[in-house]
Amino acid sequence: MKKLIFITLILVFFFGKPTSGKSVRQHQTYEDYNEFVKDVKKTIIIERPYKIGTEENLVLAPGQAARLDFEDKAAAIKEFIFYYDGKIVHLILRDADDANGKYRGIELYPEKPKSYRSIYATGAPLIHVFYGFKPEDDKAFVKFRTTMSLSEKDREEIKEIDKARKHRMAEEIQAISELEWDFAEKIEPSKIIMDDPNDPNMVMLRNKYDMEGLVCKAADDYEKLRLILGWVQKQWKHHGNNKPSKSDPLTILKEASEGKKFRCVEYAIVVAACTRSLGMPSRKLGLKRSDVETAKSGAGHVVAEVWLKQLNKWVFVDGQWGAIPEMNEVPLNAVEFQDAIARKMPGLKIRFATKENEKEYLAWVAPYLYYFDFNLDQRFYNAETQEERISGSRGKIMLVPKGAKNPKVFQRKSPIKNCTYISNPKAFYPQMNR
Repeated sequence: MKKLIFITLILVFFFGKPTSGKSVRQHQTYEDYNEFVKDVKKTIIIERPYKIGTEENLVLAPGQAARLDFEDKAAAIKEFIFYYDGKIVHLILRDADDANGKYRGIELYPEKPKSYRSIYATGAPLIHVFYGFKPEDDKAFVKFRTTMSLSEKDREEIKEIDKARKHRMAEEIQAISELEWDFAEKIEPSKIIMDDPNDPNMVMLRNKYDMEGLVCKAADDYEKLRLILGWVQKQWKHHGNNKPSKSDPLTILKEASEGKKFRCVEYAIVVAACTRSLGMPSRKLGLKRSDVETAKSGAGHVVAEVWLKQLNKWVFVDGQWGAIPEMNEVPLNAVEFQDAIARKMPGLKIRFATKENEKEYLAWVAPYLYYFDFNLDQRFYNAETQEERISGSRGKIMLVPKGAKNPKVFQRKSPIKNCTYISNPKAFYPQMNR
């Protein structure tokens, strides 16, 4: 059989885009699980054949795994391995067609008690995996079943899963609507350090990718921004785990041209760099959910904000989605965007570089619009000077809702260092025309 050339994994969690048979932007895949599997196989306590359509119950303590081989010859997947590391359950799978025996993995989270995933491949039948589990003491109780095709009962179950997910999403959006800022807070406007458009690397970026030619027919800076956004979004497809060898725009674009895929962070870097190379001030902006400290993953998203002189304001630009929010055709910054969603303002529209679903995007992005942060040193090139290091100019500014907790750690593990917490959006959005 022809070697498997394409696998797409779909997962509907309570946070995420409802899907059925199409790829999503926040899915997690792993290019090579083989080394990980070598260690996991030493912990297998359950090993047996498995038939499609059979419901299975597994109880795993931390560090234990269960391996199941498919009896069905038509199955696209050769085997499943469930491994519980004490925090999450890894679903590890091997493709039936893969002569090299490579494994791929999916992370299943205990706080998401009911979900489904569709796994399909070129030249192989579709498999749907429905799963749910309840942590028992310090163990993971995994209940799952597979099916080759979706029955009417399956479709109804998917609807119920989506309803539950949307209910949780609605609760998050409601929480966002309660945000309040402290406009009376006495804070000096942030001073942002950026690359000079005449820096040799910025000149190389501008010339190599003909930025001036791309925007030469644009009527104004906003149209230039939209053209750049559309161009950047086409340079690679999103991958939530891949990182470039270096986090600068020239390296990212070079490696993207070689077929690599990158995260939201890299979209933000390239959008910010391309606009900056044309003289438009820009910055990477971190978005964080209210549960940024306790979430195990997916607690943050990265976009760009670009200063438009013609409008005298910062504009939110989501490179991953190719999206710019507008209110009555005027582009918004991140705080204005959050407020427009919370108030359900009728004039709110999303201008996409390519075709996307507006309702889908708003539901997806809303929970991320709680905390906002950016690094004061936004340069992609040139190391900090000793003077800058002493002054702490490379620190971070985080905009925190009035009365909310100042996050000190990202997703339980990564400390948030050298951060100044403020609650006044006026200081968070410095005027760049002065």
